Amino acid sequence: MSDNAEMLPPIKVKVGEFIEIKVPSNRTTGFFCCLKEMPSCIFLESSEYVSDKPVHIGTGGSQVYNFLAVDKGSGSIDFRQVKYTHPELTIESPGPMEKRFVIVE
Repeated sequence: MSDNAEMLPPIKVKVGEFIEIKVPSNRTTGFFCCLKEMPSCIFLESSEYVSDKPVHIGTGGSQVYNFLAVDKGSGSIDFRQVKYTHPELTIESPGPMEKRFVIVE
């Protein structure tokens, strides 16, 4: 199977439009998704963790990122799943949800 088979389609927006990307995350078990890299044609407006319902120990959730397209261009938005374990911090390899491509027209 080719690596491209797991890639999500590019996100296409116009200058001035917003982009929302949800990446699975679970803070209750020590997993957190962080933004690693983004192209200069977008601006990070906000990042918020949203728990699935009902909320209890072990409940997953999503890290919700909101971007604003500020200029024409394209590039990759890269996230990394970070696992907090004692005594080490582990950074996971990106999966299809952690690597997105954006095109601003």
